[in-house]
Amino acid sequence: MTQTTEIENEETQEPPECSDRIEPKEQATNNKVAPNTELVNDLKQNYCTKREENAQGSSISDQETSVKGRDFVLPAQPQVPQTKLDPNCTKLVFGCKNDEKVTVKKLITVCMHGDEICGMVAMNELIQEGYFDNVFAKNETLATTRVTVLLANPKGVEQRKRFIDVNLNRIFMENKLRRRGSVTSEPLDQDCILRNQYEVTRVQKIADEIANCDFYIDIHSTSAKSFPFALPSPDADSENFAATFNVDFVIEKLVKSVRGTSIGWANLLKKPAVCFECGQHQDLQTVEVAKTIIRRFVSGDLEGTAKAVLTCPNNEVIRKGFKYVNTPQAFQKVNYNELLAIDQEVGEIRCTNPKGAYVIMPTANPILGEEAWFWGEIKELGTVETKPPEKSSQTVDNRKKINNLRRSLSMSREQK
Repeated sequence: MTQTTEIENEETQEPPECSDRIEPKEQATNNKVAPNTELVNDLKQNYCTKREENAQGSSISDQETSVKGRDFVLPAQPQVPQTKLDPNCTKLVFGCKNDEKVTVKKLITVCMHGDEICGMVAMNELIQEGYFDNVFAKNETLATTRVTVLLANPKGVEQRKRFIDVNLNRIFMENKLRRRGSVTSEPLDQDCILRNQYEVTRVQKIADEIANCDFYIDIHSTSAKSFPFALPSPDADSENFAATFNVDFVIEKLVKSVRGTSIGWANLLKKPAVCFECGQHQDLQTVEVAKTIIRRFVSGDLEGTAKAVLTCPNNEVIRKGFKYVNTPQAFQKVNYNELLAIDQEVGEIRCTNPKGAYVIMPTANPILGEEAWFWGEIKELGTVETKPPEKSSQTVDNRKKINNLRRSLSMSREQK
């Protein structure tokens, strides 16, 4: 394995309080990297508070799990290149070192939102387990492959916050970012209002890495409980690519309803790209899902099959006075004219699809101007029985819920 690192030191800005927390376990005694005691204590204090369930409680699994028990320790700032991804070391590169011999460049971004750390934890566990050493040493087909991993929002991770100034995954804008071979007239860093916003200082670096890769995945987690699913770029190559991962759902066209995402930017550059939502922030299984996705992406062993494919034509935006009336579960079927929420601008927010629709990514933490949820419509069912990506900790009842959902989707399809 060949590995290089990019180490960045950033000034710290005072953020608003973050509502999403993750609980680490005590430092492993065999950790080879000396911990920074101050950072470790700070993480224990701030990541340990688990978010309370919504008053009406949407739960996909009856068995509550959390990231408690995970070895999540930020090491001290190293004197030599380190082998852990963290806010002090935001870039790791594995695989072929010789630029002239590289034929495939793969890019993984994690922590695009600072409170979604499953990708960073998954990467560090895979490194500790020796995965990257083994896969590049034993798999001859990867001899000319290079894998780059970026921690997208290091300051957000440090401060346990979705974003510091502006949502990083909404500012990959075609008319503001420089594309390879051309320079736009109004780059973001030339805007006197935007250029001092923290996420603006990060977005061009990530955009350039996307421009320089051949395949791209972005690892996320959700605020509300959810099954793992994939959000491909709206092109046939990306949609087919997404379906080769062993996730429960593929949601097509959703990227079209959200402006400024990294996947949307990859689509402009004609790069096969997929965003993966691995589960709820603090769910222990979320990290396992992220690890499985990363292993499959790096190795190229893409024999999995998505279980159901939906299209997503539109979403509901959080406006002033937003409040759930009937809190939906992820992938819940709602009927025509069913009431879900109210706000001060639209009033009652109901399902407008005569055939009903499925609720995708309902937020548990409403943020003004962001999406409350996305509307999904059935496209097709996979032919393979739903299986966990690794040995599953999900209950039998959870499996029944997935099967019931699949039967409901199948009936909807037959009625068309």
